[in-house]
Parts: sequence; C-alpha cells; structure tokens
Amino acid sequence: MKNKLLALFNALSNDEQSIMLALSVIYAPITQTSLQVLLRTTACFDKQIIALIDRPLREKLQKSNLMVITQDGWRCNDDIAELLMRRAVKEAWFNKLAQLLIAEPNYYATRISAFHAIKQLR
Repeated sequence: MKNKLLALFNALSNDEQSIMLALSVIYAPITQTSLQVLLRTTACFDKQIIALIDRPLREKLQKSNLMVITQDGWRCNDDIAELLMRRAVKEAWFNKLAQLLIAEPNYYATRISAFHAIKQLR
C-alpha cells in the first residue's frame, strides 16, 4: 500500500507535493480555509501553491487515497504520513510551519481527537 501511495505522491506536481508534505506535518485534520491561512502565515509558500488548495485538489487527493477527509477537515493518509513527514523535515519551510503549529493550535477544529494528541507528541 505504501509503495502505491508513494508512486501516486511522486506523480503529483511539485506544488501538490508541497501541500501533501505540509499536511503530513500538520497530521491532525485541518479545514481547507485553515490550511490556506496557515500556509500563508508561514510566508514560505508561494501564492500559487496556496491557490491550489480547493475542491478539485481535495477530490483528486481523496480519490487517490493520499488524503482522508473527515468532519474536521483534510488529513494526510496515515499509511504515508510518516514517510512524507520525514521528507518534509528537509524542506526550508519545515521549522517555520512546526513553530506555528506549536504556538498557534487554533488552526485545528475545536474538537479534541486522537490525531491532535498524537500530533502534539510528534
């Protein structure tokens, strides 16, 4: 399963891969709007990347099983999240995004879930 998901990830455009890498770092479900705001706040993602975060991308990523949609928002598929996060660590924006996630937990839905607890431990 991981190999199939990795192949699907590698077939994405660089901008789509950046979004998936960010979702792997975020880990917990996040709404589309909150994701856009968070990436904009980092000042590390180009406007064209942020503009991609919309319904067609959501449907594409969900159909390919790279992303899971929950009532709380977008979430990277658990089967590939760890691998993508290890790649994300090498990105220039990683530290800024991680700092924002720690400092501003308001990007997430107010409902506490196991994903939020795991994210904090990561």
